[in-house]
Amino acid sequence: MPAMWLSELQRHPTSLPAISVALALGVPIAVTVSVLLAHAPLVWTFLLFAAILAVVPVFVVREPLWYWLSLFLLASIVDIKKTLLDGLHVMDALGLVAVTPTSQLVPEIRLSDLVLGVLLLVWMVRLARHRATLIFPRVSLIFIAFLIWSAISTLRAEHPYLGFVELTNQVRYFVI
Repeated sequence: MPAMWLSELQRHPTSLPAISVALALGVPIAVTVSVLLAHAPLVWTFLLFAAILAVVPVFVVREPLWYWLSLFLLASIVDIKKTLLDGLHVMDALGLVAVTPTSQLVPEIRLSDLVLGVLLLVWMVRLARHRATLIFPRVSLIFIAFLIWSAISTLRAEHPYLGFVELTNQVRYFVI
């Protein structure tokens, strides 16, 4: 029984490309993780390993778009985010004394935003190849008018930075 995979390969020769792809992806992943474990902080190693684990199934599943949509739904449930600035520093710089949580004062990147970026990239490639059409409902014009009005209001605000942070959130909601 030591060469069971070899006899399976002889019965199904079409599985050779699948095994080759798995090995071609697996070896660089193993080398990368080994090097990172030796030289990088543990957090960065886990983050890279998680990213690799998220991307590898794309090459295995039959419908990669459905995989990314499922991953987006899962990432939307899990509230993992990274704020880009220190909220307390922003409050001090703007001279604000507020009861508002400081996380609302700074731009943030959510895990779901990264997956959404991949989905938007796939969508733009499909548009460029003319495999999909751009459907723009008229109801969206109301929200676009709201975004334009918000951008103009942000320019006239006492603290335009805070308006910009909220405008980025509103644009994210529109895209989703």
